[in-house]
Amino acid sequence: MWQALRVRDFRYLWVARAVAGLGMSLLVVAIPAQVYAVTGSVLATGVTLAFEHLPSLLLGPYAGVLADRWDRRRLMIATDLVYAAAISVVLFARTPETIWLVYLAALGQGTATVLFRPAAQAHIPAVVGIGPMLTSAGRRGCGCRRRPARRPRRPRRSGPSRRRNRGAGRRPLSRGRPSWP
Repeated sequence: MWQALRVRDFRYLWVARAVAGLGMSLLVVAIPAQVYAVTGSVLATGVTLAFEHLPSLLLGPYAGVLADRWDRRRLMIATDLVYAAAISVVLFARTPETIWLVYLAALGQGTATVLFRPAAQAHIPAVVGIGPMLTSAGRRGCGCRRRPARRPRRPRRSGPSRRRNRGAGRRPLSRGRPSWP
């Protein structure tokens, strides 16, 4: 399980994604809190949350396709730059008249996040390689929330097929004439 952390590039990627994930989690709380502090409006705070999650709804189904068609490394760098620019715009929103900048920043941040995630997840095999290291990297949870695939269970036998060998060759007890000669 710890084999993937022996690869230096994967360690860098894993630590960077952990720090970025912490920052994004704090940002999900900080931006609506700032909007509420500036405007005092619950409606404006809700609109901010809607703008944060709108890209996931609209671009989410297509983000993996875009990450496969474009160069993943360049896409990850570009989305990080867009993310930094979007968050720096929030610093200029200090009055209720400039709150639209926060909406724009939330939309940009959400778009960058939606495009970054599949690119980073698909880039792991290039960093770690394939085989046991890739399996170990998947267990380390580098952004992947899926459970490992398990072998499907065999269906439990019930009824006559379960008692296949018991009493083979016996005639069934029936009233009247048997069904076969």
